[in-house]
Amino acid sequence: MAERRETVQKVDALRTEVNALHAAYGAALIKPALSHTAHKVAASAFAVEAAMREGKPLAAPLAAAVASSGGDPLLAAAAAAVPAASAHAGTATREMLYEQYVPS
Repeated sequence: MAERRETVQKVDALRTEVNALHAAYGAALIKPALSHTAHKVAASAFAVEAAMREGKPLAAPLAAAVASSGGDPLLAAAAAAVPAASAHAGTATREMLYEQYVPS
């Protein structure tokens, strides 16, 4: 009886170790995927920023940002909040706004 109890305890200890290894391995696999997604989202954010700076349409870079995020609801909501005119025709650049609103 004592021998059986000892065997059960050893099996339980091994099970705990295997589960810990499995969790660590799973985390190691997920980390690069999350890093890759973060890099794609950052690159998309830079593309949106460049389009705004240059007065270009925002629809394509916004769509790329949402797609690269894996459907992040906050990013999707932010993209959806951009007015359709800005998404399709672009926005006024900083220089354009300066010329329009700052007296010479």
